[in-house]
Amino acid sequence: MAEKLKRGPLSIEQTLLRGAEIADALAAAHGRGVVHRDMKPANIMLAKAGVKVLDFGLAKCLDDKNLTGRNVVLGTPAYMAPEQREGQGCDARTDIYALGLILHEMATGKRCLKGAKPSLEQLPEKLGHVIERCLALDPEDRWQSAADVRSELLWAAKPVAPQKAAEPGPPVVAGRHGRRYWLLAATLLLGAGGVTGWLAHSESTVNPIANATFTRLTDFEGVERDAAISPDGRFVAFLSNRSGPLDVWVSQVGTGSAVNLTQGKTGNLDGLVRALGFSGDGSQVWFHDADVTSPLRIVPLMGGAPRVFLASSPVKTPPWNAAWSPDGNRLVYHTADGGDPMFVADRTGASPRQILIDKPGFHNHYPAWSRDGQWIYFVRGFVTTSQMDLWPPPARWICGAFLPMGASLSGSRSTTTK
Repeated sequence: MAEKLKRGPLSIEQTLLRGAEIADALAAAHGRGVVHRDMKPANIMLAKAGVKVLDFGLAKCLDDKNLTGRNVVLGTPAYMAPEQREGQGCDARTDIYALGLILHEMATGKRCLKGAKPSLEQLPEKLGHVIERCLALDPEDRWQSAADVRSELLWAAKPVAPQKAAEPGPPVVAGRHGRRYWLLAATLLLGAGGVTGWLAHSESTVNPIANATFTRLTDFEGVERDAAISPDGRFVAFLSNRSGPLDVWVSQVGTGSAVNLTQGKTGNLDGLVRALGFSGDGSQVWFHDADVTSPLRIVPLMGGAPRVFLASSPVKTPPWNAAWSPDGNRLVYHTADGGDPMFVADRTGASPRQILIDKPGFHNHYPAWSRDGQWIYFVRGFVTTSQMDLWPPPARWICGAFLPMGASLSGSRSTTTK
């Protein structure tokens, strides 16, 4: 790659796609417990069959207790992370910092001066965002895995599809049953792509899944609950105590087999609120334990150690019930603070905006997006009563406002004003 960059930068499309291949190669190395420590264009070969990362001469195993010991500096200075230049301990995030510098050089054809922060103003916003987080000075603020970088680059490479404006319709009252139906409502909302679209534009009480065909996915003994369907419909994640405590399992539809993703590496998952779901691109599963002070965590669909995804929110407690928009660009969640405030953020959880907060004692759970990404449906109720309604606030609401863009709420019904 170094020779190619001498002739000029790559196109943005090639930077994104080739960058994703580099990140994929790093993810494979890190998955085997190896950190490269000398990532630079000269150690990357561009081939028709894909990218190859070369020269692991400075590589060390991630579980090596002497991995780049204190006061030992190894690597190429122009591509070193701050902790590497200072002789501090290195890990996979050191390679991610170097990858950020390489991505910038691929897109601009210019190598950054040692220790200097590159200018990202001339780059597309999505690519700039990926690079900026790669280059965070604190390793804790960077992308925490090369797989994350790969997913972000592939997402940034996707063309933006035009969206039609929503035509708000009246809400649907889900019924006035007991507390036991909160989980039933969450299960129905799993079909957000089709079911919520139907709810948004119909006053009919006809069951949209009356003629559906059901296929049994598991035959475990014990508890199986909180099922979630991946965006592409190929996988189902769920909680099961087949191996003892409740764990996050995943099954590929049609295979008849299931894999334990967390293998006991969780807290107490036996909570009252839906505890898991898929990330926007379907490559990871998020989960949350019953402690409202615990952070949202995420685990790769293909296996790996769970990691913290959203540790904090603009209010006191961390996010619950995360749901990505159909285009993968936005994330909605609520917290367990009074009135269950609900927020919309970008796909990484950054830049959250509060879109509503209810009266103390009321709960807003199980948010799900409409197909066009213009509406967010959620279950609203008062836990000590038997009332439960389904509400559709517009996703375009501005922080805490109840009268935006001509939409208003009144009592337990949603109305549209002109």
